[in-house]
Amino acid sequence: MNRPQNSGKGTLRGAELSAQKFFDFLPGFWRDFGVQANYTWIDGDNETRTSLNSGAFTKTALVGVAKQNYNVALLYEGHGITGRLAATRRGDYVEQIAEAPFDQDRMVKGATFVDLSIGYEINDNVSLQFDAINLTKTRFESQLGPYMPRDIRYNPTTYGVSLRFRM
Repeated sequence: MNRPQNSGKGTLRGAELSAQKFFDFLPGFWRDFGVQANYTWIDGDNETRTSLNSGAFTKTALVGVAKQNYNVALLYEGHGITGRLAATRRGDYVEQIAEAPFDQDRMVKGATFVDLSIGYEINDNVSLQFDAINLTKTRFESQLGPYMPRDIRYNPTTYGVSLRFRM
């Protein structure tokens, strides 16, 4: 049987650095480009019951929290066109705390995704948008310990086109 349970005390600490700048100080064509970047560091732990009927706790990692994450994007805005090419990195994280018989946390390997978005403003009320998600076809991988793969998912690139109306 598998079910959610309350945990004990936990801690969470972290920091985020972020910057965005358009190159409007450059001449001509280059002034419409910009860059956006951020970096996040998170650390913490949690107390988890050693067994369902036990009052004892053990320190464990936070589930679903990667210690390091970053995003870097190249931006363009000019002449009715908007564009964004972005790389997003999420570090390794614990997906599930260790359970018998394996006694090893289920870990998800860090991955970097690259996405593209381009928009064109046809007129003041109508714009066309093109999106491409996961250009590098990055896969999802989880494992129990360092030598026991559990789940590998091959994620295809997804494309989308939309027409937007502003009233």
